[in-house]
Amino acid sequence: MKKVNGILIVIALLSLALLGFIAYSVGIIKLPEGKAKPKDPQTEFKDDYEEDSTKNREIAVTIAEDLFPYNSISEIYSYEFQKMVRDRINILAEVGDYNEDNPLLILNPFGTNTQSLYTYFKTKEPCAVSYTIHTSTLTSEAPDFGGYVKASMEERILPNGATTIVGDSYVHEFAITGLVPNETNIITIRLIDENGDTRIRRFYYEFKDVVSKDEERLTVQAGLKVVTDELTGENKVQNASDVTLAEGMYAIFSKRNDFDPYVKLYDNSGFLRGEIPLEDTFAKKLFARDGELFLFVSSSKLVRINSLGEVTHIYRSNDYTFTGDWCVDGNGNILATATRNDRSETSERDCIVIIDFTDGDIYMLIDFAKLMTDYHVLRKDSDWIGVSGIAYMGNNMIVVAADKLDSMIKIRRIYNDPRLVYFAGDPAALSGTVYEAMYLFNEGNFAFSSCTETAGYEEYDKIRRSRQYIWTLDRNLNYTYGKKEEGFGFYIKYLTDEDEKTVRIAETIRLPELTRDASLFEYNDNWLFVNGKESVFYEYDNWFDLIASFTFTRPVVRKTVEQLDYEEDNPPPDDTVIYVGACKFDQYDYLFTKELIVYKNGTVSEETSSEESVED
Repeated sequence: MKKVNGILIVIALLSLALLGFIAYSVGIIKLPEGKAKPKDPQTEFKDDYEEDSTKNREIAVTIAEDLFPYNSISEIYSYEFQKMVRDRINILAEVGDYNEDNPLLILNPFGTNTQSLYTYFKTKEPCAVSYTIHTSTLTSEAPDFGGYVKASMEERILPNGATTIVGDSYVHEFAITGLVPNETNIITIRLIDENGDTRIRRFYYEFKDVVSKDEERLTVQAGLKVVTDELTGENKVQNASDVTLAEGMYAIFSKRNDFDPYVKLYDNSGFLRGEIPLEDTFAKKLFARDGELFLFVSSSKLVRINSLGEVTHIYRSNDYTFTGDWCVDGNGNILATATRNDRSETSERDCIVIIDFTDGDIYMLIDFAKLMTDYHVLRKDSDWIGVSGIAYMGNNMIVVAADKLDSMIKIRRIYNDPRLVYFAGDPAALSGTVYEAMYLFNEGNFAFSSCTETAGYEEYDKIRRSRQYIWTLDRNLNYTYGKKEEGFGFYIKYLTDEDEKTVRIAETIRLPELTRDASLFEYNDNWLFVNGKESVFYEYDNWFDLIASFTFTRPVVRKTVEQLDYEEDNPPPDDTVIYVGACKFDQYDYLFTKELIVYKNGTVSEETSSEESVED
């Protein structure tokens, strides 16, 4: 009997060991760090979590996916869909007991960012909240991503009957943006109460593929140049620029033949952090302000998207078709090039319209058919002026690019009785008209840009108001030899003087060969450039020394001889991604806040400065 009992004990011990091994394998039991389980090389990530196990813990969460399906991209950008999603989320939040250990989590409920998690929970006391998305350094090189989220805002009635907007940091509603595709995302939520005490909640989410599955990571290459050592005469390769990439997120717009268009959001390391769907490929840039993105999603629709991904405003035009560029004026409204729909057969790309955020209206600002009537009546073709670029110059003035005239045009008093100021270009375009005399005198007799499709402005100084820099892109004109130089494009900056009525070249920069889809965007003294020809975009410093290039490389697919023979007679559709717009925005203008603020009873309590790190 003792022998049998001994055998049973051994079997029981072996069974317990086997169960323990199985539990460890599936993650039910966790061995102490540093003993048997391999440790994540980035050990700092776990330090604050392990400091106090009574306050910090991992939580089991349920993440709802495909909760609000839609039939088309245009359905997303409708008040009906957005209201339906908001109403149902409000019901879920009201009936559920969602707290920091049991948050409400929904993948991309509003349909505007495939890599975001809507998050909602309440805390018993006021808290500031931040989050960090981390992936294991054993399987991914993606850097940590996150920040302090903006406190929920609500309207409260004061004792005197007035209303005020205050922060409510008992209720936490935000989007966790920047999920890394095809990785286990380790998401850390940090809560800091009004005493400065911190507690952590952590969960794991295996996020799958995204629409832009071949663009999840771009190849980032530093700009290089060859320099010669003055002493030894030896050549060596070094960085072309001493300037670093500007802080912010890239918004990249592309043309492609086999997928619906999306705006791709990348970090400085080239990792995809978000996808915003578009109805068509009209857009080339966006801008962020006060926690919202302003974005054209089609040639007739502009939307505002808050940091939750919720579409808060939709500006649709039935009277105009937006045709190209746009800018922001001094009041924060949008000025856009357009065509009047009721006369598109006889006149196109000859309007500037304003999207007025004060009253939400869209109306005509400048009608070039009226502003240049004497020339318009002489033309029989509809695309007679081709207004393709616009830049706001301040003081109610703009400069536009007119590619059919190969000219840049300055206009003043744009809001009330617009007036032409000058033309910069080749006066032969308007020879014999009353506008020929309005051309600035060409100092140096240089060859003016022959394909002006982009307009930019830069202040000369605050004293000589009559002088301004204006710039454009030219496809292949070499001013040194006065002839075309194939394989390159140029950035050209002109100095105009209204008092002297002159224009001269201030600077020319040779760029990679560009097309009419090329774009140049200035951000924090750096330049973002796409040439509309290649699957690459560039960030230059203020002197146009290349800081880095970002290249998409589609994986090489090996094909059989039979497949190659078939494709020789039946070419497959071209699925090359061509970038046509690149801009950058400050994530603190949209997703995050730099200030750590805890709100209590409608008053603001400032805790720490904006410089405090949120990474673990």
